[in-house]
Amino acid sequence: MNVVFPNDAMQLEPLGQESFLDDHAVFKQTYSNIAQYSINPFVIDLTRFKLIIRRRPNGEQNKTLNEILNANEMIKTLHVEIDPIADDDLDWEIGDYWLYECRHLERVTFNDPQGTIVKVGDWWLDECTALESVDFTGLIKLKEVGHWWLHWCTALTKVEFTGLGQLKEIGRFWMSDCTSLTTVDFSGLDQLTTVRWNWLSECTALTTVNFTGLKKLQDVGHFWLYLCTALTTVNFTGLNKLQNVGHGWLCDCTTITSADFTALNELQMVGSGWMQGCTALTAVDFCGLTQFVKVGRGWLVDCKALTTVDFTALNQVQEVDSHWLGDSKSLTTVLFDNYTTFEIWFHNLDLRLWDEGIERLPLDEDRVSKIRCNSLAAVARIKGMYSQWDDNEAVSRVLRTSDKYKNDQMII
Repeated sequence: MNVVFPNDAMQLEPLGQESFLDDHAVFKQTYSNIAQYSINPFVIDLTRFKLIIRRRPNGEQNKTLNEILNANEMIKTLHVEIDPIADDDLDWEIGDYWLYECRHLERVTFNDPQGTIVKVGDWWLDECTALESVDFTGLIKLKEVGHWWLHWCTALTKVEFTGLGQLKEIGRFWMSDCTSLTTVDFSGLDQLTTVRWNWLSECTALTTVNFTGLKKLQDVGHFWLYLCTALTTVNFTGLNKLQNVGHGWLCDCTTITSADFTALNELQMVGSGWMQGCTALTAVDFCGLTQFVKVGRGWLVDCKALTTVDFTALNQVQEVDSHWLGDSKSLTTVLFDNYTTFEIWFHNLDLRLWDEGIERLPLDEDRVSKIRCNSLAAVARIKGMYSQWDDNEAVSRVLRTSDKYKNDQMII
C-alpha cells in the first residue's frame, strides 16, 4: 500500500490509516502517480500522508517526489518523517527542490528525532501556492538553508519555527511574497546569525512581526521588509546583536506611521533606501543606536508626513550618503546632539548631498526651519561654513536670530 522510491530512499504512505485501508481501499501505484479509490471516503481521510525518508535524497529524487505530489490532488497534508537506515551518513545535506512547487499541499510537518538533517538546498517549499501552515519544530539539528525557502507561498498564514535552535544561516528570498501572511513569530531561532536578501519582502498583508527570538542575528541583506504595505508600526526588540543591514530596508512601506529602532544598540551600517517612500511615517525613534556609523543613499527620502526627526543619539555617524531626507516636504525640525555631528553630516558631504535638484537641507527656510545644537560656538563655524550662501535670505535670517539664545540648548 506504499510508494517506495529506488534504493529505498523514500516511502510515501497514508498517515495513520494503513490497517484500515487494507480492507477498504485500493491503491494503484507507480513512481510518478498514485490513484486511489475508496469505498467510504467520508470516513477515511485520504488527504493525509506520511513521507518516510530513509536515505539522503538528491535533487533528482526530490523532483520525482514533487511530480508524485503534484499528480495527486488528494495529498493535502504531509508529515515528513526522517528515519535513516543504520549504515547511512547521519549528517544529511538535502539537495535542491525539496517539496518545490507542490501546488496541492496545504499543511506540512517535519520530524527528525535523530537530528539527521543539517542543511537544505535551494527552493525548499518554494511556490507552494496552496500551503497554509507548516511546522518545522522537529528539525532539531538544521543549521543552514539555501535560497527561496518558503518563497511565494501565497496562502501561507502560519509558520512554527520553535525547535530550530541550531539554524545559523538562511539564503535569499526567505518568506518573500507570502501575501496572506499577517503575523509571524521567529521565536526559537536563537542561533541565527545571517539572513540574505529579500527576507519578508512584499508580504503585503503582514501587520505583526516578533523578532525577539533572534538573539544572535548580526547581518541582514537587501530589501528586508520591502513593500510590506499593511505594516503600520514596527519595532525590533530582541535584535540587540544586529550590526549590518543592506539596501531597501523598510522601503516603500507606505502605511507605516511609526518605527522604533531603540533596541538596535550594535547596529553600525545600513545601505541605501532605508525607509525611503514611507509616506505615512510621522514618528521614528533612533535612540539606542550609539554604534551607528554609516548610512547609504536615500535615507528617509519621500517621507511626506514626517515633520520632526531626532538624530541626537546618532553622534558616532561618520558618513551619510546623498539624497538624505530628500522630498520629505512636511519636515520642519531636525534635532542633533552637537555641532560635530552637524559638521560631519553636512559639511563633509556638501558637494554631493543635494545633487540632482534636491533642495538644500537643512538651511532652506521652507523645508527645515530649526536645527538644534548643544553648543553656542556652533554659530561662528556655521557662518564660515556657509559664507558662500550669505545672499540667501533664509540662511541670513537663521544666523541673525542666533544671539537670542543664551542656554546650552539653542536653535539656530
